[in-house]
Amino acid sequence: MKTIVITIDDESAAKKGYPVSLYLDDGTANWSDKKRALARAVIPVDLAVDNPPADPADNLPLDPKNLRKILLEETNASTRFEPVGEYLYKLLFRDKVKTRWDQLVVDYPGETTPSEGRRILLDIEPKKLRLLPWELMTDGNLPLFLDPLNPMTRGRLKFDTKAISCQWPLHFLVVVGSDDNDPAVQAEEEINSIEEALLKYETPIELEILLRPTQQQLVNKLKEYRPHIFHFIGHGRKGAGVAEPVLAFEASASGPAWEWNEKMIALDLRETKPRFAFINACRTSTEEAATHSWGITEAFIKAGVPAVIGMQADVLGAAAAKFPGEIYEALSSDSSPDVALARARGTVYRLPDGSQRRDWALPTFHISVDPNKVVDMQPPATTKLRNQINTQFDKIKDFVDRVEPRRTLWRAVELPATEAKKLLIISGVSDSGKTWLVYWCLKSCKWRDLEIDYVSLNWKKKPTDGAKNFLDVLRLIIAGNDNNDISGPLRPEAFYTFNALVNHLLDPAEPNPATIPDGQKVVDKGLPFTDNLLDDDSIKAIISAFKTGLKGAANGKTLVLALDDVSKTNVRTDHCKNYLVPELFRAIARGDETVKDIKLILSVSGEDPDDELGLAELNKLAIPVTLSWLDKKEMLMFIRYLAIVKRIPASKRNVVDQAGEAAKGPTFSPSELEKIVANLAGFLGQ
Repeated sequence: MKTIVITIDDESAAKKGYPVSLYLDDGTANWSDKKRALARAVIPVDLAVDNPPADPADNLPLDPKNLRKILLEETNASTRFEPVGEYLYKLLFRDKVKTRWDQLVVDYPGETTPSEGRRILLDIEPKKLRLLPWELMTDGNLPLFLDPLNPMTRGRLKFDTKAISCQWPLHFLVVVGSDDNDPAVQAEEEINSIEEALLKYETPIELEILLRPTQQQLVNKLKEYRPHIFHFIGHGRKGAGVAEPVLAFEASASGPAWEWNEKMIALDLRETKPRFAFINACRTSTEEAATHSWGITEAFIKAGVPAVIGMQADVLGAAAAKFPGEIYEALSSDSSPDVALARARGTVYRLPDGSQRRDWALPTFHISVDPNKVVDMQPPATTKLRNQINTQFDKIKDFVDRVEPRRTLWRAVELPATEAKKLLIISGVSDSGKTWLVYWCLKSCKWRDLEIDYVSLNWKKKPTDGAKNFLDVLRLIIAGNDNNDISGPLRPEAFYTFNALVNHLLDPAEPNPATIPDGQKVVDKGLPFTDNLLDDDSIKAIISAFKTGLKGAANGKTLVLALDDVSKTNVRTDHCKNYLVPELFRAIARGDETVKDIKLILSVSGEDPDDELGLAELNKLAIPVTLSWLDKKEMLMFIRYLAIVKRIPASKRNVVDQAGEAAKGPTFSPSELEKIVANLAGFLGQ
């Protein structure tokens, strides 16, 4: 896709107007130098154009003074918007700029195989012209800002080329400044729209919602959470006793009402700048309110946020709460933000009367970096990586439960293995979702390019097998479970020394490990362990060799080891308490040198009240997560999310809500709820 930048400079007395220059990125290093412009023109000071279109309101030539006024005042369907778009097109594309533009349209018709498209950025310096509704611009056919094959947005001639890479998950912060029941805002509907869009993302996302925080709470959250995307819902207005625009935060239980002005925005975002900001803060159609909303949008731009969406006026009607969700849903399809916004505009444009309304044109998007690098997540979410992870974790594609436990687990594993605690213990009653939570955490780890190893200790070679001894557990960690799609065996060469030691200690006729050259392949012969065959020192030596093998298996990367179904039914209590806990689990939890790259997740049955497994001594070294069945509030949220994920039509989801409201009982089983919603999905249609 070719990048075209059109600049409009401040008024020039010598040129008697506003100089316009057109640039094409032809691949050379200095393509954006002023002297490299392909074409130039001048917009007259009075903004006059030849043969201006007629204003349908009076059939007289459209007055340029009314261009913005029409956008703000015509809140319903109107025939006046198209002439405004035609006027703006004539205003920008004139003289040599028009001639060159027409040729570029022929040369680069659209980003489809085999042709190449145009990415157009408007860099507008004069405030008077920045306030014009350029998003309505049309050549009489398709409005330019609606075309996803040739996305058009506001931006800068010269991008900020500093690369800032981010790691998964995508941090998404929604901040609500308005009262709960503010009819002009409808925050709950907008949040629902955003949540619905985010549930469709294949990539991992962590969502935080702040309702009317104090300024200190907001600052703390920005520093702690470091959001990649910042979304504000509320009011923009003139500050109390001053002329500058502010974002308004109404009073809450946390503190009094306050205002976030331009200087404080710059200060509060200085250490932790979001990469993308959506400021949905214009809630009236007066010119004064729209100007203040625009001023807030510019405050985020000046603060250095690379991509900022603001609203020129309030979106009304069917598109009101949906527009943000449409934009984020388009982003989920792996589109760059400018393409995503063009698609979202198109969705709103196709609504009944949508082409006659202003709603699709109200968002303004300003970008100062390569659109493909706004949120540069690593590793890149390529189709190959998405398919690999989705296939590997296909069984948990519908998992939407346990928001807080998921967050706790993820924040524990997202830090490098050399930092924070290395042991996570998930416990809880039967059917509370422990295994699904482990799966979700491991899937998130794969998005961070971490090594993972999942083992269920409930696995048996024969139905008659009893509880596993320490060696069974170690061997299972190395080899993995049969039919395990989540992770395969660990690197076998890392355990050659371990295999040699086990073979020799269980059968002295086997070669002594000291006589075997380093790196020589040795296979574990699977010799059986029996009580009294080995003393404690020999068992500890085996576990020590196993830890060395784990280090080799990690190979300098973080290895997240998950042991599921840890219970006295599946593991010998004496071996767990006397060997696995003190020699392996505690060593990992302490971050001992040999296993410093290992993080361990233990999913433990809640049916061991007497601590026969000896895990209690690890509590101070671990991050605990305790699960129970869902209470009524959690249940209602769970089934609402499930209804979205299972693609129950929005018009029929009230049936699911009603079923949840009618459900009896203090707590609810997640798996049973999943079955109920799945049945409803089949009945209601997907």
